[in-house]
Amino acid sequence: MNTIITNSEESDKTEDKKGIIKNMIVVMISVVLVFATIQGLLVLQSTLNSSKGVISLSIFTCSAVFSCLFISSYVPRKIGCKRSLILSIVGTTLWTMANLYATWYTLIFGSLILGLAWGILWTSYSTFFTMCAINYAKLTSQEPSRVIARVFGFCFMVLLSGPIWGNLLSSSILSLSSSIPSSNFNATSTESNDTLPGFCGSDDCPTSNTTEGGTPHRPDQWVIGVLIGAYASVTVLSLLCLLLFLDLAKTKYSDKKIDYNCNIFLSTMSRLKDKNQVLLVAITVYTGMEQAYMTAEYTKSFVACSLGLSKIGFVIMIFNSSAAIMSILSGIMVSRFNRLSVFTLGIVNI
Repeated sequence: MNTIITNSEESDKTEDKKGIIKNMIVVMISVVLVFATIQGLLVLQSTLNSSKGVISLSIFTCSAVFSCLFISSYVPRKIGCKRSLILSIVGTTLWTMANLYATWYTLIFGSLILGLAWGILWTSYSTFFTMCAINYAKLTSQEPSRVIARVFGFCFMVLLSGPIWGNLLSSSILSLSSSIPSSNFNATSTESNDTLPGFCGSDDCPTSNTTEGGTPHRPDQWVIGVLIGAYASVTVLSLLCLLLFLDLAKTKYSDKKIDYNCNIFLSTMSRLKDKNQVLLVAITVYTGMEQAYMTAEYTKSFVACSLGLSKIGFVIMIFNSSAAIMSILSGIMVSRFNRLSVFTLGIVNI
């Protein structure tokens, strides 16, 4: 009798482990698809939409900060991780469609929605994988912290592959447009080679091959339609993955009444009393400035100007590929050296 019970328990554990792994794979695929869309479109904003694109990026960032501080922790506890992920993907889809006809109203409204969805997406994603890792550790009698570390290391490595596919998609589609020259340099053959570098970089493409505000020629509208349609299809596919294949897990908050509070914001502010935390803020600000430069300025003034709009995706693919590799190597480097050395290496971009 005991043998039968033991076999039944082992069978249940095996099924539970398979269920956890299946759910993690579903969420990883879904979030990678969403991340491919978001990152693929974000790096095109300043080039496709000029000042409107840059301002929309700023609004997105402010909205994301607000979401992370005041909304993101409440929503998953209130409606669960699955519904939160679905809600954030719906918001991403709305932002994607807002880029089809880029006006001030559509871009600002879409960026506000994307920022709110961004905070919910990251919190739900992290919460879901933390719960899966803890449950898997219990089933396998392992240390939860070690399982969490392994799960997050692998999941974020997979997540960082999303922008690679998103940028590959954008470059492949934008190269179809007949209105985009291969580069601004090629279109100004009357200039000497010595003066060509002055057309790009800090001068922001002041050539005859630009439109108002120094923005390189927009692609044909049908190409933009194909691009946005492709990205929207990717987000819908991501949504279907969750709706059809992700199990609705019961959490410890399921039977409790969840009231809204500002504990996350207050806890964040209280951390500023710690000297080390304050010093880390400087690194965070530096990283934010670096990403803003890469997303808004480098893509427009250096890549689009010198190589052409369709090459932005290919260049950012290399950037994200190196980031994915370094996400693995950084853990090894920290274990062999110290964190200060790794921080310094990252700051100076050696």
